Amino acid sequence: GASGGSNFTTPPAVAVRDAGDNLVPTSGLIVAASSSLGTVFGDSSVSTVAGYANFTYVFVNLAASHLLLFSYSGLIPAVSAAITVAVGPAADLSVSALAASVTAGTAFSTQPIVSVVDRGGNLVVVGSHAITAMALEAPRQPA
Repeated sequence: GASGGSNFTTPPAVAVRDAGDNLVPTSGLIVAASSSLGTVFGDSSVSTVAGYANFTYVFVNLAASHLLLFSYSGLIPAVSAAITVAVGPAADLSVSALAASVTAGTAFSTQPIVSVVDRGGNLVVVGSHAITAMALEAPRQPA
C-alpha cells in the first residue's frame, strides 16, 4: 500500500522468468510499470539487474485500489495483486473556484472554494484544518 503521491511502502520488484519459470539472470532489460487506473510516477521504467527489476521510487496519485502491470517488449506482462492507495496526510491546498470581482465592502458574488489535499491531489476529509485568506493587491497594468 501507500498514500496518494507517496512511494509504495513495499517497493515493487519483478523477476524475468522463462517458460519453465526459471529466473533469467540477465541485466539491462527495461521493464515498465503502469497502473490499471492511471499514470505511474517516479521511475516507472527500470533496468533489470541479474534478472530482477526493482522499482524503488514509484508511486501513483489516485487514492483507490490499483493493479500494477509490469511489461517488457515481447513478454507477457506480469500483473500485481491489488494495491490499496489511501488518502495521505494534508500536504497542499487546491483552489477549485476563484472569487469573482467584487465591490469594496460587499461579499464576493462567487465565493472561493479551497480544499485540503494530499501529495497526490486527493481530498483530505479527516481532521480540522485552519485556512487563512488574505487579499493581495493585483499588479497594476501600465497605462
